[in-house]
Amino acid sequence: MEKRKLITTTGLLLLATVTCNAQDISTSKLANTVWTYEYNGIFEFLEFSKDSIWETSYSSYSHNTIRYSKPYYLSEDKKEPFNMKKVGTSTSGKYLLRWNMKMKEKEYCEITTLTKDTLVLFFEAQPHYIGAADISFTYKRVR
Repeated sequence: MEKRKLITTTGLLLLATVTCNAQDISTSKLANTVWTYEYNGIFEFLEFSKDSIWETSYSSYSHNTIRYSKPYYLSEDKKEPFNMKKVGTSTSGKYLLRWNMKMKEKEYCEITTLTKDTLVLFFEAQPHYIGAADISFTYKRVR
C-alpha cells in the first residue's frame, strides 16, 4: 500500500511539473512590454507590440546601435510555415514565430518562462547554421 501511494504521489508531481512548463502565452501579455539582456557590454532590447518585435542591440564599447523590427505571432507548432495573415491575430501559443525579412526566413523560439519581471526564450540550434547550439536567454523587464 505504501509503495502505491509513493508512485501516485510521484506521478502527480511529474504531472504538475509538465503542466506548469506547458504554459500558454498570450499576445496580450507581451504587447507593450520591453525586455533587456546584457552580456559583456552589449545590451539587447526586445520591444513587443501586437504584431511586431523591435530588436535593438547597443554596444557600450563602440556606442553602435542596431535597430530593426520583425513581424511575429504565437503558435503551438514551431514547424508551421510562417503565415503573414496570422501576424497580429494569432494570440496564443508557446512558440514565438517571427519573420526575418532580410534573410527571408522564419525564426522561432520557445517561450519557456514569462512572468511579470522575467522572459526566458529558448532557441533550438538550426542545422543549417555553422556552429549553432541550443541556447536560452533570460531577459529582464524594463517597463
